[in-house]
Amino acid sequence: METGECVGDLAREQLEPVLSLAIQQLQKDFDNTCVALGIHPEPRRWSAADVAAWVQWARRQLQLPSVPLESFNVDGATLASLSEEEFCQRAPQCGSMLHAQLEIWKAAVEESPRNTLAASWSPAGVVQPPNTAVTPPANIGNTSAASVKGSPCTIDFSDDEDEECTSGQGGNSGSSSSSGGGGKMRNGGSYIHLWQFLKELLQSPGVHGSCIRWLDRGKGVFKIEDSVRVARLWGKRKNRPAMNYDKLSRSIRQYYKKGIMKKTERSQRLVYQFCHPYCL
Repeated sequence: METGECVGDLAREQLEPVLSLAIQQLQKDFDNTCVALGIHPEPRRWSAADVAAWVQWARRQLQLPSVPLESFNVDGATLASLSEEEFCQRAPQCGSMLHAQLEIWKAAVEESPRNTLAASWSPAGVVQPPNTAVTPPANIGNTSAASVKGSPCTIDFSDDEDEECTSGQGGNSGSSSSSGGGGKMRNGGSYIHLWQFLKELLQSPGVHGSCIRWLDRGKGVFKIEDSVRVARLWGKRKNRPAMNYDKLSRSIRQYYKKGIMKKTERSQRLVYQFCHPYCL
């Protein structure tokens, strides 16, 4: 048991620089966007005009169908408090993708060390970039925009993953919905998203390599070798003894239209792929 814990600690130490770089990449991309749009990095401080500018930017970024701007005639605080379901009610064809993009944006601001992105903002609209030089990232979130283009936004709330968005508390005004941090679910389970949990298992090959492993780490492709064990571990984490792989796989399929995962080039059983930037 001690050996497994050591392996897990080592994996976390190796991952921290990667996560730090990913956050810096997101920050740099959003720095440029904030300057271009003339908006504050913190969404809760946006005016209604700022929200409209962001929605139009996100539509172009994700190559989404037309978004009814009148449905988003709200300030930033209201926008940040909307759940995924409410996004879909306002924009049936692309609400899920808009919500996911906003969650990524909030995570970049809220999870960065000392909130450097918002702290560096000046009223003149000039953002001081982080001291660390970072290679500009590819456009965020456009990997799977085609999966929602022209199709209604539908959400399956029958599985554990999407239950987080069902109530008014789900996609809530808080900052923890995308962080998967140390919060607690109302059922007593740990507040963590499934995609984060899967990456957590993948980071400990010495402990979990027999049930889940990377096939191509660089491309974010992995395989679930023991679906029963992975489902059992997920159920234990979420405090759901009745969890099985059918429920877990439904949650994974939800990620296809959220731009978190995508189908692999060659379809294989129990093989999945993370989209950028989730593959970092």
